[in-house]
Amino acid sequence: MTEHPQCLPCVFITGDGQLKNYFVKLKVSSIFAAIFINPIHILIPLIEEEGKDMEIRNPEEIKGKIVYDRNNNKLGTVEEAWHGWKNFTGFFTVRPDSTVRGDYFHGSDKPLPLHNNHISNITENITLNKTIEELSRFWNLEIRCGPRTCRPWDVMDKPVCDRNGTKLGVLCTCVEEAGRCSAFGMRPDPSITTELGISTTALLPVEPSYVSNVTDTITLNKTRDELIDYWRNTIY
Repeated sequence: MTEHPQCLPCVFITGDGQLKNYFVKLKVSSIFAAIFINPIHILIPLIEEEGKDMEIRNPEEIKGKIVYDRNNNKLGTVEEAWHGWKNFTGFFTVRPDSTVRGDYFHGSDKPLPLHNNHISNITENITLNKTIEELSRFWNLEIRCGPRTCRPWDVMDKPVCDRNGTKLGVLCTCVEEAGRCSAFGMRPDPSITTELGISTTALLPVEPSYVSNVTDTITLNKTRDELIDYWRNTIY
Protein backbone atom coordinates (compact mmCIF):
# COMPACT_ATOMS: atom_id res chain seq x y z
CA MET A 1 0.00 0.00 0.00
CA THR A 2 1.54 3.30 -1.13
CA GLU A 3 1.47 6.24 1.27
CA HIS A 4 0.39 9.69 0.18
CA PRO A 5 1.10 13.07 1.85
CA GLN A 6 -1.72 14.56 3.92
CA CYS A 7 -3.68 11.35 3.63
CA LEU A 8 -4.82 9.02 6.38
CA PRO A 9 -4.86 5.23 6.10
CA CYS A 10 -8.42 3.93 6.61
CA VAL A 11 -10.01 0.52 6.76
CA PHE A 12 -13.09 0.01 4.61
CA ILE A 13 -15.34 -2.88 5.55
CA THR A 14 -17.01 -4.05 2.38
CA GLY A 15 -20.43 -5.62 2.04
CA ASP A 16 -19.00 -9.13 2.05
CA GLY A 17 -17.14 -8.48 5.30
CA GLN A 18 -13.65 -8.17 3.75
CA LEU A 19 -11.24 -5.45 4.83
CA LYS A 20 -9.80 -3.07 2.26
CA ASN A 21 -7.00 -0.58 3.02
CA TYR A 22 -7.16 2.85 1.43
CA PHE A 23 -5.76 6.32 1.96
CA VAL A 24 -8.29 9.12 2.30
CA LYS A 25 -7.36 12.75 1.90
CA LEU A 26 -8.56 14.78 4.89
CA LYS A 27 -8.30 18.29 6.22
CA VAL A 28 -5.08 18.79 8.18
CA SER A 29 -6.98 20.60 10.96
CA SER A 30 -9.32 17.68 11.66
CA ILE A 31 -8.14 14.07 11.49
CA PHE A 32 -10.61 11.22 11.54
CA ALA A 33 -10.53 7.49 10.98
CA ALA A 34 -13.28 6.46 8.62
CA ILE A 35 -15.02 3.13 9.07
CA PHE A 36 -17.50 2.49 6.32
CA ILE A 37 -20.08 -0.18 7.07
CA ASN A 38 -22.51 -0.26 4.16
CA PRO A 39 -24.81 1.62 4.22
CA ILE A 40 -23.76 3.44 7.44
CA HIS A 41 -20.74 5.77 7.48
CA ILE A 42 -19.07 6.39 10.84
CA LEU A 43 -16.33 8.92 11.62
CA ILE A 44 -14.24 8.24 14.71
CA PRO A 45 -11.85 10.97 15.97
CA LEU A 46 -8.28 9.69 16.37
CA ILE A 47 -6.67 12.84 17.70
CA GLU A 48 -7.91 16.20 18.85
CA GLU A 49 -8.19 19.00 16.32
CA GLU A 50 -5.10 21.08 15.85
CA GLY A 51 -4.85 23.84 18.45
CA LYS A 52 -6.90 22.08 21.14
CA ASP A 53 -5.34 21.46 24.54
CA MET A 54 -3.51 18.20 25.16
CA GLU A 55 -5.00 16.89 28.39
CA ILE A 56 -2.75 15.29 31.01
CA ARG A 57 -5.01 12.79 32.75
CA ASN A 58 -2.35 11.10 34.89
CA PRO A 59 0.69 13.23 35.79
CA GLU A 60 2.62 10.16 36.95
CA GLU A 61 2.61 8.75 33.42
CA ILE A 62 4.71 11.56 31.94
CA LYS A 63 7.42 11.62 34.62
CA GLY A 64 10.78 10.58 33.20
CA LYS A 65 9.77 11.19 29.59
CA ILE A 66 12.25 12.98 27.34
CA VAL A 67 10.96 16.30 26.00
CA TYR A 68 11.69 17.66 22.51
CA ASP A 69 10.83 21.06 21.10
CA ARG A 70 8.91 21.68 17.85
CA ASN A 71 12.13 21.31 15.83
CA ASN A 72 12.98 17.99 17.51
CA ASN A 73 15.73 19.50 19.68
CA LYS A 74 16.09 17.76 23.03
CA LEU A 75 15.06 19.98 25.93
CA GLY A 76 15.42 17.62 28.89
CA THR A 77 13.50 15.14 31.03
CA VAL A 78 10.21 15.54 32.91
CA GLU A 79 10.95 15.73 36.63
CA GLU A 80 7.62 16.59 38.27
CA ALA A 81 4.02 16.71 37.06
CA TRP A 82 0.69 17.82 38.52
CA HIS A 83 -2.98 18.28 37.71
CA GLY A 84 -4.09 21.82 36.95
CA TRP A 85 -7.29 23.82 36.64
CA LYS A 86 -9.84 24.76 33.96
CA ASN A 87 -8.00 25.28 30.63
CA PHE A 88 -4.68 24.15 32.10
CA THR A 89 -5.29 20.49 32.87
CA GLY A 90 -1.71 19.69 33.75
CA PHE A 91 1.69 21.13 34.58
CA PHE A 92 5.18 19.66 34.54
CA THR A 93 8.78 20.70 35.02
CA VAL A 94 11.71 19.66 32.85
CA ARG A 95 15.26 19.21 34.08
CA PRO A 96 17.16 20.83 31.18
CA ASP A 97 19.75 19.02 29.09
CA SER A 98 23.36 20.19 29.59
CA THR A 99 23.43 21.88 26.16
CA VAL A 100 20.21 23.78 26.92
CA ARG A 101 21.57 24.85 30.31
CA GLY A 102 24.71 26.24 28.73
CA ASP A 103 23.09 27.93 25.74
CA TYR A 104 20.05 29.50 27.43
CA PHE A 105 20.43 29.56 31.23
CA HIS A 106 24.07 30.27 32.00
CA GLY A 107 24.60 26.72 33.25
CA SER A 108 21.67 26.73 35.71
CA ASP A 109 20.03 23.32 36.13
CA LYS A 110 16.83 24.63 37.74
CA PRO A 111 13.69 22.88 36.45
CA LEU A 112 11.82 24.65 33.66
CA PRO A 113 8.02 25.15 33.93
CA LEU A 114 5.68 23.92 31.18
CA HIS A 115 1.97 23.08 30.89
CA ASN A 116 -0.36 20.93 28.80
CA ASN A 117 -0.98 23.66 26.22
CA HIS A 118 2.70 23.43 25.21
CA ILE A 119 2.33 19.77 24.17
CA SER A 120 1.64 18.72 20.59
CA ASN A 121 2.09 14.97 21.06
CA ILE A 122 2.73 12.38 23.79
CA THR A 123 4.15 8.96 22.93
CA GLU A 124 7.17 7.40 24.61
CA ASN A 125 8.47 11.00 24.52
CA ILE A 126 6.83 14.44 24.61
CA THR A 127 6.92 16.82 21.66
CA LEU A 128 6.18 20.49 22.24
CA ASN A 129 4.50 22.98 19.90
CA LYS A 130 7.10 25.67 20.61
CA THR A 131 10.84 25.96 20.02
CA ILE A 132 13.40 26.23 22.81
CA GLU A 133 14.10 29.80 21.65
CA GLU A 134 10.43 30.76 22.03
CA LEU A 135 10.18 29.21 25.48
CA SER A 136 13.49 30.62 26.69
CA ARG A 137 12.17 34.15 26.17
CA PHE A 138 9.44 33.39 28.71
CA TRP A 139 11.74 31.56 31.12
CA ASN A 140 14.03 34.62 31.19
CA LEU A 141 11.15 37.10 31.35
CA GLU A 142 11.10 39.55 34.26
CA ILE A 143 7.85 39.42 36.22
CA ARG A 144 6.72 42.05 38.70
CA CYS A 145 6.63 40.39 42.14
CA GLY A 146 5.70 43.04 44.69
CA PRO A 147 8.49 45.61 44.99
CA ARG A 148 10.92 43.62 42.82
CA THR A 149 11.09 41.71 39.58
CA CYS A 150 11.98 38.04 39.19
CA ARG A 151 12.25 35.41 36.51
CA PRO A 152 9.92 32.39 36.50
CA TRP A 153 12.45 29.92 37.80
CA ASP A 154 13.66 32.34 40.51
CA VAL A 155 10.42 31.86 42.48
CA MET A 156 9.96 28.13 42.04
CA ASP A 157 10.25 25.84 45.08
CA LYS A 158 9.67 28.75 47.47
CA PRO A 159 7.10 28.49 50.31
CA VAL A 160 4.02 30.71 50.00
CA CYS A 161 2.32 32.51 52.92
CA ASP A 162 -0.77 34.70 53.13
CA ARG A 163 -0.55 38.27 54.40
CA ASN A 164 -0.89 37.06 58.01
CA GLY A 165 2.05 34.68 57.67
CA THR A 166 -0.07 31.51 57.35
CA LYS A 167 1.71 28.95 55.21
CA LEU A 168 -0.30 27.99 52.13
CA GLY A 169 1.98 25.76 50.08
CA VAL A 170 4.98 25.81 47.74
CA LEU A 171 5.26 27.55 44.37
CA CYS A 172 5.99 24.96 41.68
CA THR A 173 5.51 26.58 38.29
CA CYS A 174 4.68 29.65 36.23
CA VAL A 175 1.95 29.70 33.60
CA GLU A 176 3.04 30.98 30.20
CA GLU A 177 0.18 32.44 28.18
CA ALA A 178 0.79 34.53 25.04
CA GLY A 179 4.39 35.13 26.12
CA ARG A 180 3.59 36.46 29.58
CA CYS A 181 3.14 35.03 33.06
CA SER A 182 -0.62 34.85 33.66
CA ALA A 183 -0.33 32.96 36.97
CA PHE A 184 1.91 31.01 39.29
CA GLY A 185 1.07 27.43 40.18
CA MET A 186 1.19 26.52 43.87
CA ARG A 187 1.22 23.06 45.43
CA PRO A 188 -1.15 23.56 48.38
CA ASP A 189 -0.72 22.25 51.88
CA PRO A 190 -2.90 19.21 52.74
CA SER A 191 -5.34 21.30 54.79
CA ILE A 192 -6.21 23.32 51.68
CA THR A 193 -6.62 20.31 49.38
CA THR A 194 -8.96 18.80 51.97
CA GLU A 195 -10.99 21.99 52.33
CA LEU A 196 -11.35 22.38 48.56
CA GLY A 197 -11.84 18.67 47.93
CA ILE A 198 -9.13 18.47 45.27
CA SER A 199 -6.45 15.92 44.45
CA THR A 200 -3.17 16.02 46.37
CA THR A 201 -1.46 16.16 42.95
CA ALA A 202 -3.32 19.36 41.93
CA LEU A 203 -1.86 22.86 41.74
CA LEU A 204 -3.71 26.09 42.53
CA PRO A 205 -3.33 29.40 40.66
CA VAL A 206 -1.79 32.48 42.26
CA GLU A 207 -2.01 35.71 40.28
CA PRO A 208 1.26 37.71 40.09
CA SER A 209 -0.61 40.79 41.39
CA TYR A 210 -1.24 38.86 44.64
CA VAL A 211 2.49 38.78 45.44
CA SER A 212 3.52 41.50 47.88
CA ASN A 213 7.10 40.40 48.56
CA VAL A 214 9.66 37.76 47.59
CA THR A 215 12.52 36.76 49.88
CA ASP A 216 13.14 33.17 50.94
CA THR A 217 9.33 33.09 51.20
CA ILE A 218 6.66 34.43 48.84
CA THR A 219 4.21 36.62 50.74
CA LEU A 220 0.77 37.34 49.28
CA ASN A 221 -1.47 40.35 49.87
CA LYS A 222 -4.55 38.16 50.51
CA THR A 223 -5.73 36.22 53.54
CA ARG A 224 -6.19 32.46 53.46
CA ASP A 225 -10.00 32.84 53.50
CA GLU A 226 -9.91 35.29 50.58
CA LEU A 227 -7.77 32.87 48.60
CA ILE A 228 -10.04 29.90 49.36
CA ASP A 229 -12.95 31.87 47.87
CA TYR A 230 -10.83 32.81 44.86
CA TRP A 231 -9.80 29.20 44.25
CA ARG A 232 -13.37 27.91 44.55
CA ASN A 233 -14.35 30.24 41.69
CA THR A 234 -11.25 29.55 39.60
CA ILE A 235 -10.39 25.88 39.57
CA TYR A 236 -13.67 24.42 38.34
